[in-house]
Amino acid sequence: MAEAATVDAAAEPELPPPAVRGRLTVSERVVVNVARLATREVGGTVVTGSRALGHGLPRVRADVAGGRTRVSVQVAVAWPYRLPVIAEQIRDAVAARVHELTGLIVDGVEVVVAAVIPPHDIETERQIT
Repeated sequence: MAEAATVDAAAEPELPPPAVRGRLTVSERVVVNVARLATREVGGTVVTGSRALGHGLPRVRADVAGGRTRVSVQVAVAWPYRLPVIAEQIRDAVAARVHELTGLIVDGVEVVVAAVIPPHDIETERQIT
């Protein structure tokens, strides 16, 4: 019968605090991707166009400096969603996800509704609900 190994806690070296061991740098590109995905989680937003060509929505820009970030999001919203409600939901979702996944402090999220997509056009776009 095999015996369980006993670990002496006193024999294990203590690690220095994380700030002393190294640091994490989060690029603007990562913040942009997290914000884009968070935007798409909000019901009523619509993915439009070709992101590869730079014509698609949502379009996101982020500035990162010193553990803080500001994010700007341009979105398309399906008709007849209430724009102030959607904008608030996007702002909250982006700020929460960016902070949760990157650890950055989100100083602000600007939301610009760049398009309202009529119901008959949504079938040619991709609706996220």
